[in-house]
Amino acid sequence: MLEMALVISMFLALVFGIIDMSRAVWAYNTVAHLAGEGARYAMVRGSASGATATTDTVAAYVKGLSVGLPASSLTVTTTWSPSKAAGSTVSVKVQYPFRYILPYVPWGTVTLGSTARSVISQ
Repeated sequence: MLEMALVISMFLALVFGIIDMSRAVWAYNTVAHLAGEGARYAMVRGSASGATATTDTVAAYVKGLSVGLPASSLTVTTTWSPSKAAGSTVSVKVQYPFRYILPYVPWGTVTLGSTARSVISQ
C-alpha cells in the first residue's frame, strides 16, 4: 500500500506536470502566432494604404484572433520606426500572463511574450 501511494503520487505529479508544460508551450505558440498576425495586419496598412493602422486597430485585430486565450489578458504593443510610411518597420509585441494550474510549481504566473517585426509595404 505504501509503495503504491508513493508511486501513484509521483506518477500523477509527472502526468500533470507534462499537461501543464504542454499548456504553456501551446500558449506561447499562440502568442507568437498572434504577434505575427498583428505585424502582418499593420504591414499592409501603412500611411499610403488608405486605411492606416493604429495601435488600437492592431490591438483589436490581434485580440479578435485569440482563440483559447482570454483577449482581456493579452497586452498588445505596436510601434512604428520611424513612421507609418512604406519602407518603415512595424513591431508588434504580444504578452500573456500564464498561470500554472499545479500548486507545487514555484513560479506561479509567468509572462509569455513574443515580438514580430515587418517592413511596411503600403
